[in-house]
Amino acid sequence: MLRVPIHQSRPGMILASPVQHPERHDTVLLRQGFVLDDAAVKRLRAMALPEVWIEYPGLAFVERHINPKVTQARAEVSMMIGRVIAKIQRDAKTKLEYPAYRRTVRGLLHKIVDQPEAAQLVQALGGGGFSMARHGADVCFLCLLMGLKLDTYLIAQRKRLPAHRAKDVVSLGLAGLLHDIGMLGLDEETRQRWRQNSDEQDEAWREHVRIGYERVQDGVDAPAASAILHHHQHYDGTGFPNVEGGLTGSGLQGQEIHVFARILAAADMFDRFQHPADAVAPEPAVRALARMRREPFAKWIDPVVFQALLAVAPAYPPGTIVRLSSGDRCAVVAWAPGDPCRPTVAPIGELGESWDGGGEEATHRIVLAERRDLRIVEVDGQDVREDNFYPTYPGEFDLPWTPAGLGVPEAA
Repeated sequence: MLRVPIHQSRPGMILASPVQHPERHDTVLLRQGFVLDDAAVKRLRAMALPEVWIEYPGLAFVERHINPKVTQARAEVSMMIGRVIAKIQRDAKTKLEYPAYRRTVRGLLHKIVDQPEAAQLVQALGGGGFSMARHGADVCFLCLLMGLKLDTYLIAQRKRLPAHRAKDVVSLGLAGLLHDIGMLGLDEETRQRWRQNSDEQDEAWREHVRIGYERVQDGVDAPAASAILHHHQHYDGTGFPNVEGGLTGSGLQGQEIHVFARILAAADMFDRFQHPADAVAPEPAVRALARMRREPFAKWIDPVVFQALLAVAPAYPPGTIVRLSSGDRCAVVAWAPGDPCRPTVAPIGELGESWDGGGEEATHRIVLAERRDLRIVEVDGQDVREDNFYPTYPGEFDLPWTPAGLGVPEAA
């Protein structure tokens, strides 16, 4: 399987995964095995779909990273938050169905645990730009993935709880799903201003965390409500709200911030950086991660949480087309969180303007971690030479906490 950006799709390519509607994820536009023709390519491009997965000789094993059950569960979460948004827009006082939301999040968590190799952020649910439903679903997904990686960290951070409860991340996922619900309580002018400039100093926009907290505090447990209130609280003590609950001044810092809020903050930032409001297509994952490593953002994120993000959000996901400094076009076939920008790749040759249903079989492997003379310079047609980052010492990006095992606590 090969992940092809929609602008590089060609007639003759055979779909290796179904294509779902970008807004109605229960609607399949094209089924697996469909051979793209001119009409289909034009239609998919017009709908601003970010990518398609195609069959490619020698890359069939990449399929294990794209599991239909995980994809469908993510789609269900996205559709659910979309319905929540629509309800609130029609009636601001509508009653939210928290038990149903929790069941849906738990269902996604079960799918992730059952299919761990598919539990990587390698397939986009929607196009570029900002969609509140897509954002909520993707942040929920990321929170669950990171929470599972951080289970031992969660046990250490939540010492008052029994271990099985401390590492239960269903509430974390629910907080990720609903973290921006307070945005619906802002006036349209404030929301539009945020979409245009993303100014976190905007006091009117900052109100969304308080509005969201007040909306959900009686429907979710305290850690989830706290995460929604504090997801713009920075690890270095900046951000908001402050220690008295106001929207300016000195705030909580470091481990004073609930660990769920720290995880949610990282997931929210990564997804916003990858999906700028004015972008036609998503930014490369490596660019979003590199931006998070720069000031001031690097000081805003719990460093252990950022290592967990690297472990679940590959800088170069499997199946991605990249170009090396040697000029070779390759597909990413494996990656290691400890050295995110040096994955293992397989040369595939040029896609060309036409497609005969095949391609140069990807049999040769280049382990970039062992070839320091080579580096990735382009992904999806975008120059990423300034975005690559590398460990300055062995183990810099490795999680210091060993997961105690993937397990989903049963519903109470």
